[in-house]
Amino acid sequence: MSENEILGCAIMSGRISLAMIPYFIQYFSNFLLGLVSLVALLFVVIGGFLYTLGGLTEEKAKGKTFITNALIGMVIAFLSWTLVNVLISALTG
Repeated sequence: MSENEILGCAIMSGRISLAMIPYFIQYFSNFLLGLVSLVALLFVVIGGFLYTLGGLTEEKAKGKTFITNALIGMVIAFLSWTLVNVLISALTG
């Protein structure tokens, strides 16, 4: 039985135990990583538009800043997701 099936059965039946907390944390961190990835992609696209369509130097600089900050945010989110997964596997494995 996979982790998602275990979580689904626990939520539907109302039988949530303390041993399932790592599954919930891992599921929630996976969800947040996907959400952050979508937001980062959106900001990279916005930054790309500002960079390519901005005729003034301010708009090009703003586009570069958007892209840089989106990539830095994505790296931070990925590192935190990795840390959560390593800690969960070290504590439960």
